[in-house]
Amino acid sequence: MKKIVSFLLLLLSISVSAQIFIWKDGHVICQCNEHDSYDSIVVVSIELRGIDTLTGRVNGLFSVSENQKVYFSRGNLRYHVEDKVWQFADRQYNMVGFENSKIGFEEVGWIDLFGWGLSGYNGKMPNLTKLYPSDYAELMTGIAGTNYDCGIHNAIENGGNQPGLWRMLSKDEWVYVISKRPNAQNLCSHAAINGVPGILLLPDDFILPEGLFFTPNSGNYGVNSYDISEWVRMQELGAVFLPASGYRIGTSISNMGSCGSYWSSSVCNSGPYYFDFTQKDFHACYFINFSYAFSIRLVQDAK
Repeated sequence: MKKIVSFLLLLLSISVSAQIFIWKDGHVICQCNEHDSYDSIVVVSIELRGIDTLTGRVNGLFSVSENQKVYFSRGNLRYHVEDKVWQFADRQYNMVGFENSKIGFEEVGWIDLFGWGLSGYNGKMPNLTKLYPSDYAELMTGIAGTNYDCGIHNAIENGGNQPGLWRMLSKDEWVYVISKRPNAQNLCSHAAINGVPGILLLPDDFILPEGLFFTPNSGNYGVNSYDISEWVRMQELGAVFLPASGYRIGTSISNMGSCGSYWSSSVCNSGPYYFDFTQKDFHACYFINFSYAFSIRLVQDAK
């Protein structure tokens, strides 16, 4: 059966499968049944409910200081080495994983673990594997507001596709959103989404939907374990998930699925700061050598 939606701007006939929605201007306009065909401009999975597909952000507000709120990006930052394309992960729980270890080979696809300040600016390329601090961003005062910040220097293909729309959190902002914002102790916990372990952050005004569950500060990935249908309901209300992507040294991947490390834009004399979590706890923030390759989750300031 063919259905025609007359007010769509582009006529692109697309075959779709079950559990997907047709969106226009960020809103669901109709739901597709399996094997139906629609004339549409954008077709997205039900898993993207709660995501603004035009801007690439999760529709939840998070306080990162007393006077600043942000939106988190729809997924971790990733880079295609051959095509030189920056994107956000398709889903919040997606990660490249052990494919990051191919960074030292000629034919390299996606990577999502980066050394600090490797935005591509000033020759600091995101696929760098060297171990010397001098090969990384030179700014010992931090990279906030500079082109060494991946979100400032680059156009994110599925995040507005213009430079300057995103940025990294500072050390103090990570600390604030994790442990100092109002009701912080009840808005963060270990979790697993579709079997992927990580940390779940809830927006400032989050109210738990009826029929769902959340245990704050659980200290165990298995306590807050959500299937796709449960996760969609949480994400609709602005929930953010940081997967346990591990880290990379050179071409070696460690602790994937058990730990997660996320860069900040801040630095001290001993190295850059990062937000870190293990299977039992989380820490905001430690500092470490420049050459470790960690995850990056960008944010967008709420106006």
